[in-house]
Amino acid sequence: MNSPEKNAERAPQPIVIATAISVVQSLAVIAFGIFLIVRELMGKENPSMISESSAGGFVGVGTALFIFVVFGFVIAGSWALLKGKRWGRGAIVLVEFILAASSFQMLSGGAVVLGAVVLVSAVAVLGLLLFVPASAQWSARNF
Repeated sequence: MNSPEKNAERAPQPIVIATAISVVQSLAVIAFGIFLIVRELMGKENPSMISESSAGGFVGVGTALFIFVVFGFVIAGSWALLKGKRWGRGAIVLVEFILAASSFQMLSGGAVVLGAVVLVSAVAVLGLLLFVPASAQWSARNF
């Protein structure tokens, strides 16, 4: 059985839920990055992109690589946060603010359901990490 000191260091349930949501979000975006690479390898063109540059054909791969780095870092940050590392929380909070802002572009661009899901999940993660008393107290003790 764990000692009381070890249980005090464990992340509270709101932190665990927030990191789980952020990992699911990250995996969904990484899947989109894989889709971009596959689409580009199949020679599909994006009619919404207008470019005179010869590098225009590599936008899908470049975007995918960026996605892999950023959201891979969020997955690593989620793991670190559960282990009590300070940097994990900052990475998650930053990306959640970006996702919340991006959701408004989705909503105005016609992807209402996707935008709503992204907005609700981002607000949920931010709320669980920053405003739930158990999370704030745990963070104050560990950081």
